[in-house]
This record gives sequence, structure tokens and C-alpha cells, in this order.
Amino acid sequence: MSSLCFAIGCKTIVSKERFGCRPCWRKLPKPFRDEVWSAYNKQDRNRTLELVRDAIKMSAGWLR
Repeated sequence: MSSLCFAIGCKTIVSKERFGCRPCWRKLPKPFRDEVWSAYNKQDRNRTLELVRDAIKMSAGWLR
């Protein structure tokens, strides 16, 4: 199974184990990426979903 990258406007298909494509993932600040991984590894679904929403919002600025 696969899905689109989290980033607004990115059309890259990623596997279900991935949050986004490598280029878009790397555009996120390192401390933020670390926080995403921490929440994901702790299986904190609510926090992970909050962070995903934040990442989507951050990606909106990349289009400018």
C-alpha cells in the first residue's frame, strides 16, 4: 500500500511506512523530525497526528 507525500503540492508516492518523500522530509527542521520520530516510536497516535498536521502546514510555505 502507498500514499502521497505529506507535503502540499508534492506528487511523490511513498510506501505506507513513510511519512513523506526524502526531499520533503529533509525540508522539515531537524528538531521537528526528531519529535515526529519520538512520538511515532512511542506509539503516541494523538501527538503524531498533531505533528503531521503541523508538517502539512509548514509545507504550504514551500510553494511560495
